[in-house]
Amino acid sequence: MTSGPSQRPGGDIAPLGRERELERWARALAASATGLPALIEVVGAPGIGKSRLLQEFALTARAKGMNVLVGSQYPAGAPNPLPVRWAAEPEYTGIEELDARLRETLRDGRTALGGPVLLLEDLHQAEAELLALLARLLSVPPDGLVVAVAYRPRQADQAVAAALSSATGLRHEVLHLQGLVTEDIARLLGIAPGPLADTVARLSGGNPLYAGAYRTMARSHRPPAGDELPDELPVDVARALLVELSGLTSEERTV
Repeated sequence: MTSGPSQRPGGDIAPLGRERELERWARALAASATGLPALIEVVGAPGIGKSRLLQEFALTARAKGMNVLVGSQYPAGAPNPLPVRWAAEPEYTGIEELDARLRETLRDGRTALGGPVLLLEDLHQAEAELLALLARLLSVPPDGLVVAVAYRPRQADQAVAAALSSATGLRHEVLHLQGLVTEDIARLLGIAPGPLADTVARLSGGNPLYAGAYRTMARSHRPPAGDELPDELPVDVARALLVELSGLTSEERTV
């Protein structure tokens, strides 16, 4: 089975504005080489860059020669819902396949530079069986194991918190992703820093997904001045917000 390509998604550019998080990841990988296991939680709102950061985590770990396993969740009721999909691997249809694939990776064990590495996206959508498996793994982590999980805190229930609190005897960090600063928003849009980038940063809250919805407008033949941007959200941003709200209870939507 292939572990997938090692190119950065979308080219050779590292995630914007995430130098601090990537430095912490590098430290966790370095400690893994000495046998110290680690749990890294990547927490933030939809569109803030959790998945993109985990992709970079996978790239850097594979570049070191570590064994890497990547999974993401499907929400209940989604088309062709599967408990787990492995990046660049066949689609697995149950917890038994997940357990077998994970055990295979753990059997491969550490390389000279550490690992293995397990990356899980969208943990807030995880099924009970996966959370139970994760809790067992974190309660007695193998030497050098590095686990990174990403989730939306508003949609993570007590079961997610319980699984993560099972972690013992390892390096444990929580990375709360914040919005990008104006300079990074300008780089994302492909424009020079200035009033337009300032306004997009303000309207988007620095969220890369939301800011990216302004890219076409900002790079048009006559880009609007900062004070000419409409206060209403672009369609792409409004759609992203609807997706986020659809996963919340009526009580959570009032928060």
